[in-house]
Amino acid sequence: MDNKPQAAARETTAQVQPVPTRSTAPSRRHDLYVHYSHEMTEDTAESAARALIRAVPLVYGGLLGGLIGSLGLGIALGLTMSGALDWRMGEKSLFRQLLRPLAVTGCPYLSWLMRGIARGLSLMHLPVAAKYFDLHCGGA
Repeated sequence: MDNKPQAAARETTAQVQPVPTRSTAPSRRHDLYVHYSHEMTEDTAESAARALIRAVPLVYGGLLGGLIGSLGLGIALGLTMSGALDWRMGEKSLFRQLLRPLAVTGCPYLSWLMRGIARGLSLMHLPVAAKYFDLHCGGA
């Protein structure tokens, strides 16, 4: 007789199924968060590098100016270095785009001045390269 209550208990436990809780219930919603990638595109990486090349010399110039006691001189040196590094970027240079109108206006005067200096040096019997006697602006 002892076996009947145990058999009945086994049958009832086999029929009872757990109630789905929040953690075990199947989810009906989709994940709505953004998946970030830590890789930058090539254009973004190039833009970031160009921004760093332009900004870092200015910051170091400001720090140098603070050390020597002349903030204006330090920023001027930083701006000069930043401009020189920017100039070497070629077609993507901001400095060249800013100086283009000035170069178009000032080039004839500069070539005239260089030809005059070359002639003056040759009159003093100093060696001068031949290319300085025939300087012209722009194309042909």
